[in-house]
Amino acid sequence: MYIRQFLFIFIIFCHLSINSVFGDSNQECSVFWGPSLTVKGRYFCQNTGGKAYHCLPPPKGRVPVALASCIVYKNSPSLADGPDPRKSPSKKVCNALRRHSSKDETYINCGIITIVNGKAQVKETYRCANQLGYFKRATGCNPIQDQNIIYDVDYKFSDPK
Repeated sequence: MYIRQFLFIFIIFCHLSINSVFGDSNQECSVFWGPSLTVKGRYFCQNTGGKAYHCLPPPKGRVPVALASCIVYKNSPSLADGPDPRKSPSKKVCNALRRHSSKDETYINCGIITIVNGKAQVKETYRCANQLGYFKRATGCNPIQDQNIIYDVDYKFSDPK
């Protein structure tokens, strides 16, 4: 009886130990969060260290992130011309986010994105006030091989492997 309990606990411990060293990891996505281009159902996650991952999607109903004080970009979905000063800030629900930090300013780019056949269709982009510690806590994360990609919500980055 006790041997079976011990064996069960030992197997669980070994499984958790192996996964923590060799398996998928959990990440706090605080620089970039958005749907993957090529791996259906997966998400890009970039942490504060700048390392990028493919991660499992969050539980159903928890994909979008709500942000306040968002102003639409002048030529949305392009990010080139900055936010439209004639527009009032509003709340937005985004499924792609990128934090930009400099010594002068920190803000979050918010994108409303759909992925069709490995191509991003960017519907709208907004600049929002910086208000979150991290966007999502992601599970089942595996590092992306090409760590030189610069992610943003306009999805003008190459397809990572």
